[in-house]
Amino acid sequence: MKMIKNLYKRVAVSLLLVGLSAGTSQAVQVDNLYQGQVSVPSQSSQSRNEAVRSAFRQVLVKIAGSESVANNATLISALRRPNNYLSQFSYTQQDRQVYLVADFDQDKVNLLLQKAQVGIWGKHRPLITVWLIEENGNRRSIVADSSPEPMVAAFKRQASTYGLPVNFPLMDLTDAMEVSTGDVWGRFQRPLTEASSRYNSEAIAVIRLSDSSLVDRQSREANSDAKVLDWTLFVNGGRSSKRYQGTDKDALLENAASGIAQSLYQQNSYSVSAQANNSTQIEILNVDSMSTFKEVKEFLQSLTQVSSVQLVSVEGQKMLFNLSLLSSEAAIKQALRLEGKLVEGTDPLERDQSEQVSRFIWKG
Repeated sequence: MKMIKNLYKRVAVSLLLVGLSAGTSQAVQVDNLYQGQVSVPSQSSQSRNEAVRSAFRQVLVKIAGSESVANNATLISALRRPNNYLSQFSYTQQDRQVYLVADFDQDKVNLLLQKAQVGIWGKHRPLITVWLIEENGNRRSIVADSSPEPMVAAFKRQASTYGLPVNFPLMDLTDAMEVSTGDVWGRFQRPLTEASSRYNSEAIAVIRLSDSSLVDRQSREANSDAKVLDWTLFVNGGRSSKRYQGTDKDALLENAASGIAQSLYQQNSYSVSAQANNSTQIEILNVDSMSTFKEVKEFLQSLTQVSSVQLVSVEGQKMLFNLSLLSSEAAIKQALRLEGKLVEGTDPLERDQSEQVSRFIWKG
């Protein structure tokens, strides 16, 4: 105890200059992950019960992915008893439509997911710049953020349902000089990455919607309204894609939002286990006062994957923490990299830059 007190005292008197060159893109904090909103025909008890169940499903999909909710027996069973996880509900009205807004208890939901042995996708998620290009016959056009085309609003609404932070390009002169219709249709990563940099995105999604070249002849002959939508996601140096066929644009965009969300969920979710016996050490730089230390410690203790936090050592503005984990070491490090309060970096005054201890710069 005396040693820890001495460590605390040294926080206020030790100084270390820390330099960092970092990119501007970072994860976005998605609020209201544990809240669902559903339109209702009335405020009757029957309508309320059905809406609460739908809202609970929305929450589970945002956190655990659509495939888990559809296929996990524990979650399917829990959906029959949504009131067990409900903390409060209210009604709101938008454009003459009444909605039920339901908030669910975060701790209870997380315990349910732990019992179901499914991963949790946290609140910090990569911002996605969506390049949506539509092909009508021989004409191809990139859909801009300000476009009156209802597809933009539809996709944003559907992305919100899955907890996806998205933006669309402005397609102003700057974008027109960076990227062409052919670049987007060809899904050429370099020009897309350069053009997306102004939007501070961490991921790029190319969505192609076609009624001609992507539709095979047999499908076109069977239904003149046949359409094909495919999406390609570039994130963390990887690439994933999927294709759908149908006749309804909104349904195809819904499939795209669901598929992109599921792909990101598989990459960024982590499993929480009460039996986990993992620990890791991380070094945090730029802790320059006692109040900052308290902020850092409270932040680390708030992480879902962390069961306890212990200060190990202090050197100037550097602090070494030991984290007891409810998840894997890789999962917590991935989660920390997505946090807006931290930037992964190195100590410029440290000669040994080994990767045994992960270093982060505190931004607050």
